[in-house]
This record gives sequence, C-alpha cells and structure tokens, in this order.
Amino acid sequence: MQLATLDPALWPMLTLRFHPSLRCIDLSYNTPSRWQALNRKEAPPDLKTNSEQQTWAVWRHDLKILFRSLPKSEAWALNAFRQGHCFADVCDSLCEWLDEAEVAVTAAGYLQAWLREGWVVGIGAD
Repeated sequence: MQLATLDPALWPMLTLRFHPSLRCIDLSYNTPSRWQALNRKEAPPDLKTNSEQQTWAVWRHDLKILFRSLPKSEAWALNAFRQGHCFADVCDSLCEWLDEAEVAVTAAGYLQAWLREGWVVGIGAD
C-alpha cells in the first residue's frame, strides 16, 4: 500500500484497518526491558515503576512478537484510527500535542511507519 498514490482530495476522509494482532497496552513498569533481558538470557533489571504510564504497541510479524513504545501523540492517533476516525479528525485532535504546522506531516509519518511495520491492512476513504 502506497500513500503517495492516494488522491490528495481523499486524505481528509482517509480511514484505516489494522492487522488483527496489533494491540496497545499501557504499562506502569519497566516490563519490556525485563522481557528483553530475559530473552537474551541476561539478568533482568530490577522491577521499577515508571514515572508515568507508557503505551506500547504489540504485534505479530510472521512468528515473531514485536513491540515498541509510542509517544502520547502517536498512541492517541493510533487509537483514534482504530476507532474509525478519519485523517482530518485525527489531525484536528493532534493539535493538542503538536504545532498546527507539524500535524499533517507528523500524522503522515505515523501512517508510513505503521504501513512499514505491517500494522495497516486496509485504507479507505469513505
């Protein structure tokens, strides 16, 4: 799927469908770093509480389970798209975290990353 081939007039109405394995979880502890250490057969760091909850995307690619942390703006955008919101609505709301001039480029960057990671399985423009 290439966003570059999408008619620019359709971008405001853009909606996304996501891979069924994609999940977002909010963690209050350093669980991912502990899991990574155990996976490398190393001693895990002590269990620590984060200063604030961190949202993590967890998904499957082939037979691997992958995960990465999400900044608040990306976590919010992902959740909004997963709830069926369109690109224009997501961009309007992203102004809470970003300067208005950065919003469209940042949102398009999120979409490109999600496509690269295999999260997006369908694009619509209703």
